[in-house]
Amino acid sequence: MNAKRDFLKNSPEQDRSEKAIETIFETATKLAISGDPKVLNIRELSEHSGYSVGNIYHYFSKIDDLFSYVFNKRREKVHAAFGENIIKLDPSSTVSDIFTKLVDDSFEIWKQPHPKLLNKMLRQYLKRSQDPEKFHAIADLLVPPFLDAMQKNTSASFRQIDENELRILLRMTQQAIGAPFMEQDPIAGTAEHRKIAINSCCALFNIRTANI
Repeated sequence: MNAKRDFLKNSPEQDRSEKAIETIFETATKLAISGDPKVLNIRELSEHSGYSVGNIYHYFSKIDDLFSYVFNKRREKVHAAFGENIIKLDPSSTVSDIFTKLVDDSFEIWKQPHPKLLNKMLRQYLKRSQDPEKFHAIADLLVPPFLDAMQKNTSASFRQIDENELRILLRMTQQAIGAPFMEQDPIAGTAEHRKIAINSCCALFNIRTANI
């Protein structure tokens, strides 16, 4: 709850206030993945949460900040889940095996929000964030699990990669996978995009490019 308090207009002093704030956050999260870019506003938040516009503004002075927070927390949750999946990988998995799964899992997540909703939330986040230049730094959450997976891997398909290089490579994989979705490029999510993304990621981690 501490991170949420950073941009609360008024901190909760009673249990019912805590409940109201949690309900508003949960509602904002549901609206954020609803697929409709028209619902990211105070009226929809009020209608779906059951709290009046006045009550919501009592705790949140800027609704865009709330949706930006929700957007970033979702990204953190997704990356944390990826990290857990990487840790669970069979040590015999090849570079191709790993990035085929990573790309396929990523595509399923990227396809969930409506492209226009995703684009709107991205613009809000970059506008409201105090560190918009660090947008891709969230990939650092994958550094520890990837280092661990590479050290335990027995497939002999990974080349030697240190932590600093890994941080940069993971940002590059983000671009290969996510950029077409964020830019609403017609190629996004297609078989061609999948092939390009997998081959690009594999080429970064292995001397040979995978043939997918």
